[in-house]
Amino acid sequence: MSYTLENFYKYIAPDVNECPMPVVEDAVRDAIITFCQRSSYWRLWLEDQISVSQDDESVELELPKNTRLVDVLGIQKVHSDGAYGDYLDKGSYVYAGFESTPQILFNVPADEDFDARVRVALRPDIDTDTVQDWVYEDFRDVICHGAKYRLLSMRSKAWYAQAESEFYRRHFKDAINRAAALVALESVNTLAPKQTGYI
Repeated sequence: MSYTLENFYKYIAPDVNECPMPVVEDAVRDAIITFCQRSSYWRLWLEDQISVSQDDESVELELPKNTRLVDVLGIQKVHSDGAYGDYLDKGSYVYAGFESTPQILFNVPADEDFDARVRVALRPDIDTDTVQDWVYEDFRDVICHGAKYRLLSMRSKAWYAQAESEFYRRHFKDAINRAAALVALESVNTLAPKQTGYI
């Protein structure tokens, strides 16, 4: 099923009386981005593999549409027969994720040409209105808490409520910490390949 920011409105509006829908949607978007950014929970293997030559100082990553890079979690060599090989040492590369086209920058030149698959953590782009199914179906309440925290903390608005804002802030922060703890338990060396979705 396809979800949008508007799907969250009915769960938030009763607690932020008189708040316009566009403002609510902005708060929902911000909550989703914050959740993904701080927890790294949205992670997947990129569909397009990268090809690295010995002379390459960097390679570009092709991210899914309407996403931004949060982290590069692992780079695994892929042999010519399709079998997966070793992971690159994390000290051999860094990434630049704030450009429109993120890149992996190699600190150590490759000793041979190779293909590789890349596992990344993502967040939605700031301009997108669509919502990943797993965000809505598994974390709807968490995102609503984040949105309510932001909205209820707006001091100049009719719906401002400091105590309630702090309540939702704590719940949102706790949920992010729990999600991040689950991510920390993941061992990238034992992952089965996944092209979409999350774990």
